[in-house]
Amino acid sequence: MERTWATCGLYPQEIIVQLATTSVISKVKTWTTNDIGENDGNLQIETQAVTREDASFVKVKVLSGYNDFITVHRISVEGKAPRK
Repeated sequence: MERTWATCGLYPQEIIVQLATTSVISKVKTWTTNDIGENDGNLQIETQAVTREDASFVKVKVLSGYNDFITVHRISVEGKAPRK
């Protein structure tokens, strides 16, 4: 994701990222502010290990935030192309 995204104060919110090719995903990493807890507006980096084969999209769901508004600065998806 190459743009910063901000919530409008209502939860839940979803971001859907289309991958360049169908992939086997192993890790999703997010850079946010005001999502996890009080951090004086500094970036909060969270990594989630996942096991998903044949994924074409990744959905990131924000169920709640520490403040009314949060920002998502970056989403990184790691994995590899499936074997054929």
